Amino acid sequence: MFKGMLGKSEKEDEEAYIETFRAQFAPQPEFRARYLFIIEGRKKPLFLEVNEGELTIHYGQEENIDVYAKLKPEVMDSIVDGRMTFQRAFMTGGNDCERETLRSCVC
Repeated sequence: MFKGMLGKSEKEDEEAYIETFRAQFAPQPEFRARYLFIIEGRKKPLFLEVNEGELTIHYGQEENIDVYAKLKPEVMDSIVDGRMTFQRAFMTGGNDCERETLRSCVC
């Protein structure tokens, strides 16, 4: 009984945010970026790559990242739910992100 509940929880944890990003994805011509979201309390970072009309997203480590973002789950929830933009999360402080030149921001 508990083993089944544990497995379901782990699977749900691995898929958190992925379907929401896929559903909201709006392709933009000539736009390319690789993001790594390090979400507090998660075992693996969330990797997201936009390559013009294609979206690749999964949990796990990747290389050659354009933007690193370390976020609290509440901030990521607000961004994903559309209550806050990523820019606003960065501007309100508590941010730790890196963009190409390894500048920091924490959300």
